[in-house]
Amino acid sequence: MPQRVTKVRVFIASPCDVQKERDSLDNVVRELNGTYGPTFGLVIELVRWETHCRPAMGRPQAVINEQIGEYDVFVGIMWNRFGGPTGEAESGTAEEFGLALERWRRDKRPHISFYFSQAKSSLNSPAELEQRRKVLEFKDNLKDKAIIWDYSDSGAFPDTVRPHLSRSWLKCLFRSLLNLRE
Repeated sequence: MPQRVTKVRVFIASPCDVQKERDSLDNVVRELNGTYGPTFGLVIELVRWETHCRPAMGRPQAVINEQIGEYDVFVGIMWNRFGGPTGEAESGTAEEFGLALERWRRDKRPHISFYFSQAKSSLNSPAELEQRRKVLEFKDNLKDKAIIWDYSDSGAFPDTVRPHLSRSWLKCLFRSLLNLRE
């Protein structure tokens, strides 16, 4: 007999210097889908531009934004790189966050989480220092709007994000169940 399943779309936004963290989310999602998923009738779809976008004409970040579509949870991650300008924002991550925040202000969704790596690094050029300055400025501005989370390094990220993602996931389930009753 078919089982009703609730899909929770989790979008990851980050610059390229946190690739290990992005990749580790695949394992966290696989674990949650395999353990809690069958019990609660939930499945997480991890949404990444690398897997959910295809070549198309237009401003690259606008194409990504359109092809990603709606999602339930936004996970932002930063370390030393802020990224490059998109034509609409200072970076792709900043533009993606801005869209998520705009939607959250309007609809109280998606759930937004932002994580900052505290791993040691060597910044060897003025350009690298400027990127780090932008990350710290973004983080400082975000502190006034939300609770943000630090993690020690890429190895600690999965254990940091797993309980938060589990709670966000279950919140989406309860919202879905309430909508079914109405």
